[in-house]
Amino acid sequence: MNPQTDSTDGDSGSTPVPKPGSVRDSALDDTTGGDSPEGIPPEVREMVSSFLAIQQHIGPAPNPLLAHADESHLHKILDGERRDKDQAYEFRRSNRRYYLILFWSVVIVLGAAVFWLLPRYPEFLDTILKILLGFAGGFGAGYGLKSRTG
Repeated sequence: MNPQTDSTDGDSGSTPVPKPGSVRDSALDDTTGGDSPEGIPPEVREMVSSFLAIQQHIGPAPNPLLAHADESHLHKILDGERRDKDQAYEFRRSNRRYYLILFWSVVIVLGAAVFWLLPRYPEFLDTILKILLGFAGGFGAGYGLKSRTG
């Protein structure tokens, strides 16, 4: 048996544990800058050291397809990104047109309702306008809040 290590049990297949002050223990102190607390048993230091060594090699597996990628694949990816951006722009543009048509339709319908109701039922028009303005204010506040947050 090595004079600088003890066996954790009488088993010959067990991992040797360094004694305090051994060469292996001082090497651990050198790698940590000598700042390791004295109260930590060497067995725990060895486990932490081996755990950290294992963690350096663990990570996501590389994508095997990237090993076979060349310039033509990159051009295809970039062309696909460009198409996606163009489609998103066209979608936003068509939505703007829809909202513009919707806005003017509502304005025309409300204008016609005001001109039709004002001479005949002024108190009914007053109540309807209060309700519509309340809904419009809530919609506008919600739209403004949504555009600020996201």
